[in-house]
Amino acid sequence: MDVREQYERISSMLMQKNQELLMYSKEIQQLEKMKEEKMKLTQHYQLEIRKITHKLQQWEKEIKDSQRLIQSYLKEYNWINKEKQFFGQQNTDFDFQIRDMKQLRQKLEELKEEQVSLMRLLL
Repeated sequence: MDVREQYERISSMLMQKNQELLMYSKEIQQLEKMKEEKMKLTQHYQLEIRKITHKLQQWEKEIKDSQRLIQSYLKEYNWINKEKQFFGQQNTDFDFQIRDMKQLRQKLEELKEEQVSLMRLLL
């Protein structure tokens, strides 16, 4: 083999290796881009997990607070245990499906205002 043939053979091999290198370089760029997208997605989901975890902690706290409040009401108001069996039962004072709670709250406010005005008259 003469020098010229060796040169062409080596030159051809070099071009082939350069093309391979270029192909691998493009593949690496694509993989880097995919990696970046996956990292962004991972960060997004981690943030969502933190938000959901925070909400769960809030709900757990609310549940505990509500349970404590219920226990204090049960101790403070004896009638609750006596009347508990009627809670939610139809055609009882505790049938909240047939009662308009908005109207009842308004009536309560009116009665409170009336009580305050009567207290002023007495004093």
